[in-house]
Parts: sequence; C-alpha cells; structure tokens
Amino acid sequence: MPEQTNLIEPVLTSLKDSLLHASGITEDQARICLLYALCTYRTDLNTVPILAVIGTTGTGKSRLLDQLSYLVRNPRIATATSYASMRDEMENCQTYIVHEADQISETLLQRRTDRREANISHQIQREQGQWTPFSQNIFGSTILARRTPFRDAAVRNRAIVINTRINVGNYNCQAVQDLESVFTRLSIQSCTSMDRVTDTWRPLSEIANAIEDPEWAASINRAITAERTIFRSGQDYDPQTVTIHALDRLTWLNNHRNNDDVDLPILTEEIRTSGGVRLTNQQVEGMCITLGFNVTYTHGIKRVRSDITLLESLLATNN
Repeated sequence: MPEQTNLIEPVLTSLKDSLLHASGITEDQARICLLYALCTYRTDLNTVPILAVIGTTGTGKSRLLDQLSYLVRNPRIATATSYASMRDEMENCQTYIVHEADQISETLLQRRTDRREANISHQIQREQGQWTPFSQNIFGSTILARRTPFRDAAVRNRAIVINTRINVGNYNCQAVQDLESVFTRLSIQSCTSMDRVTDTWRPLSEIANAIEDPEWAASINRAITAERTIFRSGQDYDPQTVTIHALDRLTWLNNHRNNDDVDLPILTEEIRTSGGVRLTNQQVEGMCITLGFNVTYTHGIKRVRSDITLLESLLATNN
C-alpha cells in the first residue's frame, strides 16, 4: 500500500495544481474535478452525476473543461445544436463535454445519468420511406459549463456543481499525465448512500476513500455538508458563496452589537435583504451549527452565540 500511495500522490498533486492555474476554483473544487475525471473510468455504475461548472464570463470555465478533456475517459466535445443531434452525439459516449450548456436539453441530461433510463427508443425513416424502430443508449458521464443554474430541480439533484470565480492566474492548460494509470491502481470499495445528496456524490466518495491522503475524502465531505446545509429544492446557491456571505453578515452584526449574541431571525433577515439569499431560520441555524457556532434558545428567541475567535478563523479559511 505505501508503494501505491507513493505512485498516486505526486500525480494527483501535480494535476490539482494544474487545474488551479487553469481556472478560478478552490483546492477542494480542484480535487472534486479530478475525482470526477477518475470516475469516468468506472464501468460498475448504474448512475453517474453530472459535473456542472457554473460561473460568469472570464472565470475559466472553458479552460477547466479543456484541462479535464485530457484526463477523462474517451471524451467527446459537443457540437450538436438540436435535441436529435445531441442525442446522437451522446450515444455510446463515455464522457460528453459541453462548453455552452445553458440551452441544452435537461431531459437528455437527466436520462443520461441513469443507466435504467438511458435507452431512448424512436423511429427512423429509411430510404424506402419505411419507419423502423431504433434504440440509442446515451448513458455516461457529462461535464458541462453554464452561466446560469439548472432550471429543472431533478437535474440539479443529479449534478455536482463547481462555481467558478474570477481569480488571478494564467488560465492556461498545463501538460497532464495519464490519469487512467492512477485509476487502475485504486482499490475502490462500494459504500452505502444515506440520502439524495450522498447518493449523488457516492461514485466520487468511493474513489476519494481509496486515496490514502485524507484531504481527498475531506474535500468531498465538506462539499456534502455544505450542500446539505443550504440546499433548497428548486433553488441553487453556491455553498461557499452563501457561507462567506453569512459570515460577513454575522461579522457586521457582531460589530454593531458590541460582539453580543445575535438573534437568529435578525441574522436570517440580514442574509436575505443584503444578498438576496432566501434561506429559512432553520437553514441558517443548521449552517451556523455546522460551522461550529452554538445556537441557544432564551426567552422564546434563538440566538447565535458570539465567538470571535471562531468567526475570524472561518473568515480566514473561506476567503
């Protein structure tokens, strides 16, 4: 096992650094992208999530997809513009890469994630004018870039979202090494899904657990915890962005209240009015507890206990 670790770690570390230079993402996000690339070599899955890179213009989405295209199994770059032509491109495609996916058929995306739903039956017209039944298998991995969140909550539920930001970097793809050779040295063990979120992330979690460096599993666990905390059906907020915003608002309230405890409803309203993030009191409470704050209940009102040391530490970690 030590020999395997010595072979794997330098390759993964080098690739992680290349991804960080190619786009505006964090170290956790770079690890998640590499875990997804490794996941494309799996043949034992019945469901596979979508890797959705979402961000504004100039945040390195295309460069990140370019870099990943060198790493994944049998990539096919999308050129189709219609439902039918995209369905044809997806057929028997292990990894489908879409650079401009804001207008893509989300019905096709959802069906592609599940082996049981990926067979599409339709009819084609032969030269003789006869219609013949025809079936296409579109199951496989999908990596795409968008500027806007998914419209369909069901598709979002099957997606791992990487939100990019403008970041100082060269945004150039680096030379890459063979990722398939890394995959073949991993001993992947299946694990049980506890809920919808862990089920979506399970293919990546199992790979992360097979890497001896605990930071890979920790990156997945942090992402799962953040998504569970702030996820709302039908609406999509970037977990890290919401966390940073909540910490900023908590700091502001602490400064204006002489570092006294903050009423939970006041914090929720401040997050909503200043940033347009419409979380409930329960969601904000869960996020605060997950981050390590104590939430007390006094005289009928829940309060977030002041903890300046923790707040400063979290701000330094998340910025």
